[in-house]
Amino acid sequence: MWLTLARIPGKTNIVAGRESRQHRRELEWTLNQELYEEGICRTSVKPDIDLSASRLNYGLKPYVSYKPDPGAVAVDAFTVQWSQYVFILFNPLV
Repeated sequence: MWLTLARIPGKTNIVAGRESRQHRRELEWTLNQELYEEGICRTSVKPDIDLSASRLNYGLKPYVSYKPDPGAVAVDAFTVQWSQYVFILFNPLV
């Protein structure tokens, strides 16, 4: 018996691709801009990269995204050498 597998184009593969196509707005958190700026003024520290952002919520470029993102310089902050940056790492879900 032979099993034949057929490639289904992504846009028509609705059931299998449903989760990856859902926009999850509840996952898009950001720092309050006013508090962020106040913190920079108080500490005199200016971050140069955001390690936990997306194209929908970044507050600083460059940024690192948690999943593939065309505007991100990298994916997954744990793959980046943090010691070379002054960074923002805001993760409200932890």
